Parts: sequence; structure tokens; C-alpha cells
Amino acid sequence: MQAFLYGWQNFRRNFGLSGAVIIILVLLFFSFSSLISLNIIVQETINSIRTKADLSLYLVPSVTDNSLNNLKTDLEDLSPVQEVTVINAQEAFASFKQLHQNDSDVMESLQEINSNPFGPTLLVKIKPNTEIAPVLEMVTSPRYNDIIQEKDFSNYQQLIDKIDFWGRKIKFLGFIVSGLFVAIVVLMIFNAIRLSIYARLEEIKMMRLIGATSSSISAPFLVEISISVIIATIISGGLFLLVISKLQPQILNFLGLKINLFYYLLSHSLMVFGGPLIFTLIVCWLAARAAMKKYLNL
Repeated sequence: MQAFLYGWQNFRRNFGLSGAVIIILVLLFFSFSSLISLNIIVQETINSIRTKADLSLYLVPSVTDNSLNNLKTDLEDLSPVQEVTVINAQEAFASFKQLHQNDSDVMESLQEINSNPFGPTLLVKIKPNTEIAPVLEMVTSPRYNDIIQEKDFSNYQQLIDKIDFWGRKIKFLGFIVSGLFVAIVVLMIFNAIRLSIYARLEEIKMMRLIGATSSSISAPFLVEISISVIIATIISGGLFLLVISKLQPQILNFLGLKINLFYYLLSHSLMVFGGPLIFTLIVCWLAARAAMKKYLNL
């Protein structure tokens, strides 16, 4: 209890420097929380794209039932494929006419042809959270060139790779910024402890004369640092959740995601805020220990 009181007195005595430390710690916690949130958003975006990664295969009108069934079976045997639906030529033709019923040029062209120019269509549904590369590799192989007339799919894997690439780039930049904040925090903690030691130098000498242990001397300084870290955690956590609650609708609508990021962070607060808190406490205690070792020979 005495260590806490002395630590609180040190915190109040050096409030100017402690306030500066708290500001840097808030920025540090913001960078940590942003990295965690970015990782969640990147993963959810990739998963969302994968759930939409369906493709359509338009077959030639002359394709035989045997070739169509073989292609369908080969697709269904692939692990990423969830379902393959066959739309026959008549259904494809009827769907096309309905879609373009208000386009006079298209309808006139169909009347001139006076036949069904469409072949069967295969709609391939991909399982969520799976790689679609094996499917794309199979449908683009020369084996099926004679029966597949056209493929309708976006290059989802390239899009996923690009999102993952930029996500890793941004996270790397975030780690650099966080590392810079950590370095600044270490220097400021070191100086804060040095000033606290100078302010209590006579008191510390008296404590040594009466046989005080190293732990009883160092405890108030560790308490002082812990108070700064805890206050910064509370401030940054509250501000970060406030920012997320305000920006979440715009971010998620832009990316087409359905996750409630605010409640996710809130329900995982032990990981999102507790992990950085423990890490920062350890770093600050080590910095404080280094300062005490230098100026107090503890």
C-alpha cells in the first residue's frame, strides 16, 4: 500500500512528464488496436470475396450430354466446389431473351438467327474460405477448350492476393510506427524515472540507511509507470471504440462486409486491449529497471 502511495505521489509530482508519456502511450495503443482491427477487416474481406467467388461456364451448343456430365463430375470432385448447377440450352436462351426483352436490336438479331445460339451453362458455386485456384486451373486447361465456349468469372485469386499483399504492407508500416512509439516511450519512461529519482534522492538515501530492500525502493517507481500505462489504456480503448463506432458503417458498407467490428472488439477486449497492455507494461518496467540500475545501482 505504501508503494502505491509513493508511486501516486511520484505520478502527481511529475504530472507534466507523466502526461506526455500518457499521450505517447495512447498513440501506441491506438496503433496496436488499429493493427488488430486491420487484420480482422482484411480477413473478413478475403472471406467475403471467397464466398462470392462463383463462376459460370458457357458451353458450345454442340456439346454432348456425355461431355457435359463428365465436366460436371470433374468439377464436383474438386474440393473447393460446393455445387454445380446445369442450365440447359433452352433455359439459357429463355433467360437471355427475358433479360434483353426491351432491347429491340438484340431481339431482332435473335429473330434473324431463328435458332437457339446458346449451349448449356454450368454454374459453379465455391465453398467459403477455400482456394479457387484448382477450379480455375481445371477450367482453363486445354482438355476442355473444345467444349467451353466462354468463362465468366473475375480473377478472384488475384484480387485476394492483392488485398492480402496491401494488408501485409500496411501492417508492416503499422509495426514500424508502433516500434517508433515504443522507442519514444522507453526514452520517456527512462527520463521520467530519472527525474523521480532526483526528486526523491534524499528520501532514498534515508531508506537505504534504515535497511530498505531494493524491491521496496523500486516498487513506487514501477507503480508510477503502471499508473500511466493503465490510464493510457483506458483513454485509448474508449477513444478507439468511439472512433470505430462512428466509422464502422462507412467502412463496412464500402467493403461490403457484415461483421459488427465494434461488438467484435468489445467481446474480444481481453485480446485487443489486454495483450497490448501487458506488452507495454513489460516494456515500461524494463525501461524503468534500466533507469534504476543506472541511477540507483539496484
